[in-house]
Amino acid sequence: MDRGANVSLGDRFYAGPGCVIVDCAPVTIGDRVTLGSRVELRADEAPITIGNDAWLGAGALVLSGVTIGARAVVGAGSVVTRDVPADCVVVGDPAHPLREVVAA
Repeated sequence: MDRGANVSLGDRFYAGPGCVIVDCAPVTIGDRVTLGSRVELRADEAPITIGNDAWLGAGALVLSGVTIGARAVVGAGSVVTRDVPADCVVVGDPAHPLREVVAA
């Protein structure tokens, strides 16, 4: 973490090895969120919010000002430049919707 004072972590949060959180602005992470290895959350100028039960694949990059909805999935290596709705799978650079998350 860059500063640490601007980060709020929910219950049962997990971050894989090599994750980076730049918290010049607030970073709010919900409950049961999982970050794969080498995920970067870069709140250089504006806040980042990640909803409950979201999962970010290895090497994903989330830029300033982005909100990721509850139960969203961000594919490995994706670059998230815009908000991600709840229950949505996004992939690519820049990240774009692939499909809806379907409950089992």
